[in-house]
Amino acid sequence: MIAEPRWKLLLRGCLMVAVASLWSGLAAADVVIRGVSDEVAENVLAHLRLDDEPCDTANERIRFRFDRSESQIHRGLEPFGLYGAEVSATLEFPDGACWRATFDITAGAPVVITELELAVVGDGSTEPAFQALLDKSRLKLSVPLIHSDYEALKAELSFTARELGFFDARFERRELRVTPDTLSATVALVLDTGPRYHFGDLSIESEVLDPQLVRRYVEFKPGNPYEQSAIRKLRSGLARGEYFSTINVTTQRNADFSVDVDVKLGAGRRVRYGIGLGYGTDTGPIVSSDMVVRWLNLRGHRLELDAQASEVQQSFSADYRIPGKRPQRDWYSIYGGLSWRDSDAIESKTRKIGGRETRFHTSRWRSNRFLEYAQEDYRVDDVWRQTVTLVPGYTLTYLVANAADRPTLGLRLGAEVLGASEAVVADSTFLRLRAFGKTILPLTPRARLLLRGEAGFTTTDDFDAVPPTWRFYAGGDNSVRGYAYQSLGEVDVSGRALGGERLITGSAEVDWRLTESWSAAVFADAGDVGDDTLLEDLPWSVGLGIRWYSPLGPIRVDVAFPQEQKSGFRLHISMGPDL
Repeated sequence: MIAEPRWKLLLRGCLMVAVASLWSGLAAADVVIRGVSDEVAENVLAHLRLDDEPCDTANERIRFRFDRSESQIHRGLEPFGLYGAEVSATLEFPDGACWRATFDITAGAPVVITELELAVVGDGSTEPAFQALLDKSRLKLSVPLIHSDYEALKAELSFTARELGFFDARFERRELRVTPDTLSATVALVLDTGPRYHFGDLSIESEVLDPQLVRRYVEFKPGNPYEQSAIRKLRSGLARGEYFSTINVTTQRNADFSVDVDVKLGAGRRVRYGIGLGYGTDTGPIVSSDMVVRWLNLRGHRLELDAQASEVQQSFSADYRIPGKRPQRDWYSIYGGLSWRDSDAIESKTRKIGGRETRFHTSRWRSNRFLEYAQEDYRVDDVWRQTVTLVPGYTLTYLVANAADRPTLGLRLGAEVLGASEAVVADSTFLRLRAFGKTILPLTPRARLLLRGEAGFTTTDDFDAVPPTWRFYAGGDNSVRGYAYQSLGEVDVSGRALGGERLITGSAEVDWRLTESWSAAVFADAGDVGDDTLLEDLPWSVGLGIRWYSPLGPIRVDVAFPQEQKSGFRLHISMGPDL
């Protein structure tokens, strides 16, 4: 056997010593806190200097810090009102192992609040926001003292004063006094708000919009009581408009208790172009493009052009938008478009023009009022027909969710009413009502329940005269997944679906998060379109799927098995938000 060179033996020895030294230095010591809750123990450890020492620290240094641990432990207990605690401590140096320190704490009775004064005086004494803070505070007479409750209330009072424009607020009394011998505490927080500031002058510099239009983004007037939230709303509203590259909103307090607001806005990119590729089982490959002119003039008018092409539908649309009274929430649209459709359900050509008012009543409620004129050529029983309709309508939607990308709790509701009359530029008379909803509920930390439903009703004397655009259809990605797109219900001699006067669909789905970006799902769908006999024998399907939460949004792949067929399945690929 050939002996290894000395330099290799020396190098190997050095590496072993280095690894042993590193392990010894990094190994964590064992410091045990017993007799108190995890929250208290965590705070005690944060005060202990001993806990920072690694295993290879000299024994003398460990004993030095151990001897001083009791005072540090008491400092960690005091924020929880535990001033009379007794501490029993042991320190061990086992052979071949790291040192170990054990602290047994007998907490004893906590300090309780025996004197309490919480008040807000001055101009803000009647403000509900201050009273709400005092009412919800955990500082109460005869309850154990928790220092963090005192600090939290003090911070919240100060923050609320600044938010409401009480910039000169100060604490007239701010006291936390503990008497350990009697286990009692005196707590006092008295905030003198001083005067409330009000909004003063507003100045606007804009490279894009007329300052008079920018003023419509402002929800406060000179003389109104100051609120910091109004400044935040102004910033976010201006950002939503997509007009500006820079938004600077600054404030200046004055001696007369007014706050001047200065708004400076820099022009953003005026024109945006986009192109996209997609795929849906219902439509096949999709190619889309759009152009947005974010502002056409100083009045903030906007133009959006959009084109889409797929195997079953091609369309072109234009939307001219005009800011409303509250530009960050409301706008008016004049729109028009052309579309060609050739699917298993419909073969049609449509030309339309209309007007729409969109309004966000709150962050959750949104409404649309519209009036649309359409000419539609469509084929039924291999015969082409043409209809003209003038349709007014109203849609109301509600949306709330605890997250945008993958909510675990959320609700979407909506209702729509529209119709036409032969007495007013229409070839048919009908009234259509539709309601829809979807909810997401948590089942476990990794599982969600998704419920979806839709119902519709049409009243008319001649359903055959109702254009296909305003009929109900079922089947496909967002309907009953075991059946082809809009294929359910009666069909004509060519096998194309005729649509129905009534609609009902429902779905229940459970999905489990597998990784941060992937989920698996099982589901059941049911629904149909038809007339009075709609509920007698609803088609339904079951299936399973996989979801990928991509940077572009959720992408779903589902395999659905229809109830009416002995064998066979449908593959569905779709994308879009969960709600």
